[in-house]
Amino acid sequence: MELNITSRTEGCTLNAAISGRLTYNSAPGFEAFFAGIPDNIAEIRVDLFGLAYIASMGIRAIISAKKTADSKGRRLLLLSPSPAVMDVLTMTGLDELIDIEQPEEIKEEAEKQIYPLRPIQRWMMDTQFVKARSTMSNVGSLLRFEPSVDLQVL
Repeated sequence: MELNITSRTEGCTLNAAISGRLTYNSAPGFEAFFAGIPDNIAEIRVDLFGLAYIASMGIRAIISAKKTADSKGRRLLLLSPSPAVMDVLTMTGLDELIDIEQPEEIKEEAEKQIYPLRPIQRWMMDTQFVKARSTMSNVGSLLRFEPSVDLQVL
């Protein structure tokens, strides 16, 4: 599945919708789209609802789009990311750098999903990796909470 970008201009606002996968192969097309935005645009609204997957090059492309928008005095707003894409944006910290709007029904659906970790493991992930911006150096501490994992074999 390749990346598809559709857009329309309403006054000084550019509304774009992205669908498909933002990967190594499709990131250059995403960056080229942002490079070609006319100078009269003050706000760029990007609907991510159709984005099924985002890779590290996609994260880089979004950061590049944000830098370009900032340098031209534009506002970049990401709309309606799926729960999976929102998880990536949150884990990478982009939700703190870029304005993101998520409809209430998507937020509620994400909250209903069963989280695969127990509460103590989730707390460990949040405090050790997300908030500390840590690397995987603390992954061993997560394994201690799961008695079925044989640490001798690992």
